[in-house]
Amino acid sequence: MNAGRPSEKILHLLSGLAPRFGLRPPRFLAGDFGVVMMSALPYGGGGEDAPDPDNPVGVLAPFARKNFYREMTLRLRALAASAGEGPGETPGEARRRARVEALPAHRIFCNSPLPEKELAVASGLGRAGKNSLVYLPGEGSLFVLGGIFFPSPERSLSPGTGPPFRPVPLPEPGEICGACDACIRACPTGAIRGPGLVLRERCIQGLAADPVRVPEDIRETWGPTLYGCQICQEVCPLNRHPPMAADTGLGVLGAGVPLAAVLEAPEGRLKKTLFRGTVLDRSWISEAALRRNALFAAAHRGSRALLPLVSLYAQGSDPMLREAARWAAARIMAWTITGTGS
Repeated sequence: MNAGRPSEKILHLLSGLAPRFGLRPPRFLAGDFGVVMMSALPYGGGGEDAPDPDNPVGVLAPFARKNFYREMTLRLRALAASAGEGPGETPGEARRRARVEALPAHRIFCNSPLPEKELAVASGLGRAGKNSLVYLPGEGSLFVLGGIFFPSPERSLSPGTGPPFRPVPLPEPGEICGACDACIRACPTGAIRGPGLVLRERCIQGLAADPVRVPEDIRETWGPTLYGCQICQEVCPLNRHPPMAADTGLGVLGAGVPLAAVLEAPEGRLKKTLFRGTVLDRSWISEAALRRNALFAAAHRGSRALLPLVSLYAQGSDPMLREAARWAAARIMAWTITGTGS
């Protein structure tokens, strides 16, 4: 790969080619760190699951129903390849060829440790809402973010090293929202404390991947969720007309996953079998957290059919799962007594 920054010609070419790959027109941020290109891929609003009392499922947020992050990464690679080869080839040809010699040294990122939301705002791709998420003008927030980082020649491209971005003055979160506070009022756990201020320790999405004890008041509002929460986006007026989801066949899970399958999976095998190649296969998503989420979802489904599995976890060795299972079992039994469970 060539060293140095991308030329204006390359940046212009990337901008022009991006829509061919289903990516939103990119924006660029330059500094002594190098150049960052930011773009977005829509995942759509999704639909609700149809509850089946005989096979209760844990609900997945729309962004997790297919592996849009992997799709975004592949499209960025194809874009880089196409820019490297020049115009005249189809996206499929670019993807197959995947040659990037004509581009300077770069790193493609999506759902990475980099501050992607801040980069998206700083580059001008979008603005931050009161829920801290990035909104593209006229399109809303139902997108995955990603981009290409071209470091200055003296900067490292090692995978564990992020670019040393200097702070960039950003617009205040929520400026695009005006007086609307629908997301703050709708958050079931009260995690959104003010414009751009979201407490991870109270956010269902934030908690869903971490193997931590969840306070009981949050368990009560967890619902049948296995992974992800988008309530703050569902109630947002700016998301009334979401763009159509990008087409991908990667990591398809659908609107929900059978809770029995999650709870029955052998220890250490859940992500390697049921969730292999999906969004839930990410390294930072804890298998124990997914099992805990399944126990909470089982409780909110009130499923008597799952009670034997839940009871096994209530006698297990993991303190977090044991506590979650005992709480879930008590709730299912209460639903059974009142006749409201499935």
